[in-house]
Amino acid sequence: MTPIMNAVRPIRSLPASRVTARRAEIQGQVVSVGAPGRGTVRLVAAAENQIVRKGDLLLEMRSAGPDRKMPAALQASWTAVLRSPEVRAPVDGRVVQVDVVTDEFVDRSQPVFAILQSDDVWIVADFHPDFLEGIRPGQRASVQAGGLELTARVEFVDADGSALLEFEQDELNPAEILLPGAPAEVTIDLDQPRLRIR
Repeated sequence: MTPIMNAVRPIRSLPASRVTARRAEIQGQVVSVGAPGRGTVRLVAAAENQIVRKGDLLLEMRSAGPDRKMPAALQASWTAVLRSPEVRAPVDGRVVQVDVVTDEFVDRSQPVFAILQSDDVWIVADFHPDFLEGIRPGQRASVQAGGLELTARVEFVDADGSALLEFEQDELNPAEILLPGAPAEVTIDLDQPRLRIR
């Protein structure tokens, strides 16, 4: 039997030219829209991925009526306000979640829609502190998320390793396919020249 030679050699540490974030997540301003009162959904007027403007109709309800324990003086105002309650978009954006269907019973303040405000998403990434010296605002980054490869730009880097990245303008709007909370993989080429920040 021939002896096995140890083929392990010490590896010399070389400066990294590409740095990958330890964690990264798509983020955006999501507005939760609640039901105005108790009742049954009569009409769902908006669908997921639909662009809405502030004031657009999202939902119509049939009121369930006041609680029997409510004083008679308040019952009249309840009936007047909720005779045909409507839910309207509180902001411009894209509907990213519809939580109800026609004929479903809902309670007051129950979430019924979620809207991505301004139809905009960005990335928050966490890099190892050892690589912070090479990461600067203006550097371009490669982002893999939702099965796509997109380009982003470093906008801000914190001393603790957190970085804010904005997607580059492209034919594709990332907000159409990426939802806040989705994981992402972010890689920065440290040798690439920086871009000008707007």
